[in-house]
Amino acid sequence: MTLQKKVYSTEKKRFQHFWILSAVLLGAFLSYSPNLSHDFTNWDDKLHVIDNPLIRSLKPADIGRLFKTTVSDIYVPLTMLTFAVEYHFFKLNPLIYHLNNVLLHLGVVVLIYWLALRIGLSTQAAAFSALLFAIHPIHVEPVAWISERKDVLYAFLYMFALLSYWSYLKEGKVKFYWMTFLLGALSICAKPMAVSLPVVLLVYDWLARRPWSLRIFLEKLPFFVYVLPIAWLTHQLNPGVIAARPSISESILLYVWTFIHYLRKFFWPFHLVPVYDLPQPIGLFQWEYGLSLLGFLLLFVLLIRFRRNRLLVFAVLHYFASIFFVLRLGIPNDTQMVVDRYMYLPSLGFCFLIGVILDKGCGFTKDKRGTSILVIALFAVLSVLTYKQSQIWRNSETLLTYIIDHVKGSAIAHNHRGSYYSQQKQFNLALVDFNRALEFSPDYAYAYNNRGLIFKNQGDLTSALEDFNKAIELDDQYYEAYYHRANLFRLLKDYNLALKDLNKSLALKPVFSEGYLQRGQVYALMKKYDLAIADFDQAVHLDPNLTMAYRHQADAAIQMNNFPSALTDYNRYLQVNKTDGEAFYNRGNIYAHLRNYPAAIEDYSQTIQLDPAHPNAYHNRSLAFFTLDEYVKALADALKVEELGGNINSRYIRNLKTLIAK
Repeated sequence: MTLQKKVYSTEKKRFQHFWILSAVLLGAFLSYSPNLSHDFTNWDDKLHVIDNPLIRSLKPADIGRLFKTTVSDIYVPLTMLTFAVEYHFFKLNPLIYHLNNVLLHLGVVVLIYWLALRIGLSTQAAAFSALLFAIHPIHVEPVAWISERKDVLYAFLYMFALLSYWSYLKEGKVKFYWMTFLLGALSICAKPMAVSLPVVLLVYDWLARRPWSLRIFLEKLPFFVYVLPIAWLTHQLNPGVIAARPSISESILLYVWTFIHYLRKFFWPFHLVPVYDLPQPIGLFQWEYGLSLLGFLLLFVLLIRFRRNRLLVFAVLHYFASIFFVLRLGIPNDTQMVVDRYMYLPSLGFCFLIGVILDKGCGFTKDKRGTSILVIALFAVLSVLTYKQSQIWRNSETLLTYIIDHVKGSAIAHNHRGSYYSQQKQFNLALVDFNRALEFSPDYAYAYNNRGLIFKNQGDLTSALEDFNKAIELDDQYYEAYYHRANLFRLLKDYNLALKDLNKSLALKPVFSEGYLQRGQVYALMKKYDLAIADFDQAVHLDPNLTMAYRHQADAAIQMNNFPSALTDYNRYLQVNKTDGEAFYNRGNIYAHLRNYPAAIEDYSQTIQLDPAHPNAYHNRSLAFFTLDEYVKALADALKVEELGGNINSRYIRNLKTLIAK
């Protein structure tokens, strides 16, 4: 073949790949298009994004703090960094967060297509594989759920690592090996599930027909430099993740059931929900466990019968190696035995396998037209299912109502929906959900805490205190319950008990900015202003957006007669809170005390603009005008105070009139 023909052939293939990928990505984008109009949910989005002080700043010190801190007891600094970048430029615009999740998913799809080609799949088989992965409904959760940026981000880096490793296997260049090592480190910083990488690389060694030797295993040892610390940290942060440890026979059944559950949902992707019921009782004669064990044995027989089918064996090995660490031997505290997101990347091998099967059965020729129509119908059904599944993530209410409708007795869903209704000030609906949550799970500390907040809001402080006490009795490590009980004690003016609870809350959660804010308020009420200022300063250090701390800090400084410091803090506060008329009034008083009357008049005027019926602002502005010998303006303000029914000295008004008459 001449050079010109080779160039033409290469360009033609590139053009073909471009249009294939464009079609696949367009199909995926349309399937996930509902996400772009979705809001945040209270299904961990508040913890990871909305109320997360770690993402409020991109200063070098704060970025460094991301890599020293966990979120929800998971080490995911790279994921938090992406949230921090989004917050820096777009604040809390949910469109951006959802769009980036979708784009990362599309990036994973592109890498899957290229990996399929690299391992030897035909162009059409690679396209089918990528499209299947792109629009499979079981992948909706990690894409549609903002907090699960972890999955799409770790998978994106993980796929790059697999491509790099395959290049190392085929070309033998050491640079590809170390590139795989680096990408693996980045992937594990996005989500600890990437600890599976060294084991999965062994599967690719086998797929590449690499002769087994000691070298193959020694090559994987460097990866454990970061795998072991992350695995250890994850274990240390979740020591009580298993609530119940069944017998050995029950543990085996649980393991088999979780193993088969993901395969069942992948091959029959209907009735997908974020939370699944654990079949009870755990035993061989409970039909789900019996069928799971039968399915496991059938899969084992299939592997033996078709052991020469390397792609089938690869699919099973890839699945097992990548999901091994999340299969359950016990019952977890969070009730989530199985979740769809864990199947995100472990499904890759089966996508390749099905892609090849569809390729062989569908040649798009006249004699295979019927098969082609079936394949098109298959992808159409998957696309519709994904589109519909995406819609349940529209907001907290749609998501949680869907779970409640599909999972019998889900206490966690009722609790979260109750929190959503509470945020929307629909307190009666919230109370119904919290009561239902406690009906299904009488030992649910979170539901007691949240119901206590409703009682407090309704003025039933006795019932609120009972619920906070119960929440703490059930979970003495529940820092938010201590915080809310402290707030209740503050309302009851029992500052010592409030302080005790806040100290406990902050001991459990040292980066709890609102805890420092409230403890500072308690210190201020106890007239310990120096301690109050220190706490307000710590609160705003942890969360720069918690600007109310500046205002409280300024008020404490005033009590200590430190007016310059108070002025600095009010300046910081008013840079952000430009509609707080009372704050302008207070700063005006500081300017007046410092004898800067023009600045005081400007602040009083701003207060009056925001609140035209503020008699004290007119009163103090009148005094400032009087000091500057502007008697006409002083009199006008004094008369306005009188008109508003404010407290003004009639003798002061008479004196002003006399001065004006002269």
